[in-house]
Amino acid sequence: MTELRCLSLNGLMHGNGFPTESLETGLDRDPHFVGVDAGSTDGGPHFLGSGENMHSSRRAVKEVYRVLLTRCLDADVPLLVGSAATAGADVHVEWTVDLVEEIADEEGLDFELGVVWSEQSPADLHDAIDAGRVDPLDESPELDAVTVESSERVVAMAGPEVFVEALDRGADVVIAGRCSDVAIYKAMALREGCHEGLATHLAKTIECGALIATPRGGDCILGTLSDHEFTVTPTNPTNARTRSPSPRTCCTRRPTRPGSSNPEESSTPARRTTRRSTSGPSGSRARGSTPPRSTR
Repeated sequence: MTELRCLSLNGLMHGNGFPTESLETGLDRDPHFVGVDAGSTDGGPHFLGSGENMHSSRRAVKEVYRVLLTRCLDADVPLLVGSAATAGADVHVEWTVDLVEEIADEEGLDFELGVVWSEQSPADLHDAIDAGRVDPLDESPELDAVTVESSERVVAMAGPEVFVEALDRGADVVIAGRCSDVAIYKAMALREGCHEGLATHLAKTIECGALIATPRGGDCILGTLSDHEFTVTPTNPTNARTRSPSPRTCCTRRPTRPGSSNPEESSTPARRTTRRSTSGPSGSRARGSTPPRSTR
């Protein structure tokens, strides 16, 4: 791969949207995917426990998704959404999927929808604790049965692998539960064989969209990853520069690894489909990604 382009939007957690012109300018650059972090832990545990979200209104968020879906599908660019509706529990994923399917019906859209569930069952957590498979992070306390039983919901934080699996299964649009911010923007790079360290650095840089640009605000940013560096460029011309010493772009280089070779260029497979189904995935709901459903 000689170059991978990823278009990052500001988070959808407030339903404020972004300039449509910035999205269209970014899509004109032929990105390999568009990524959106729709969640946040900044508001504390309330939204996970209550099942509510930080969005200003369902109507506002629906219009944001309408623009995203119609523009991305028209450009044949995959759309990856992580930590749906703030906390990424099952109720938040369902809220977002219902909204997306409404738009698909209203707009006559035809695409494969991949859904990733992150919520954990108390039974599985108890089994993991009993088997000694749960370790605390840093200074965190041990997870015990009492804490599990007193929790309204528990979510796992997914990595990029769930997005890779959904894309491999043919998804055009992926709605994921709780995941790391970096996972959204790192998945395609891993799928295409890019350098993992460099891909992670770029993903961390662009995870909040154009908040790294000046003037700071909710907008889009284009990340371009090559074999030895990456650049980030605002797609809104009023965002004159990024928050780095270099105007408009910032770069990082990786050292050449002994005996390494650059991965061959590969292209993203076609995403369109003409199949439609009104039913969801069959079988029980398992953690991770479910087979993409067709929608219109």
